[in-house]
Amino acid sequence: MSPAATLDVLHRRYRSQSSRSHALFEEGRNWTVGVAKGACFYPPYPLAMARSEGCYLWDVDGHRYVDFFNHHTAQILGHNDSTILLSNHNVERES
Repeated sequence: MSPAATLDVLHRRYRSQSSRSHALFEEGRNWTVGVAKGACFYPPYPLAMARSEGCYLWDVDGHRYVDFFNHHTAQILGHNDSTILLSNHNVERES
């Protein structure tokens, strides 16, 4: 299979498994400039994440991924660390 044909197959598979991400990407075009930024954008559109826990991310289409980006504050503690969440809750309650 040629590189172009392989890319076409991969794009079709991506689109078939990420319809909600695509819809959110298109909707976002009405509200923001550029919609997506940085290293997380890959054509034809980025995945939209719904939730995270530890080293995992789930997209709006229900697929789970290991977060190899370790974006900024998640580098050390992971996503939604219970100690940090409790600390934040306590600070909010006290203020």
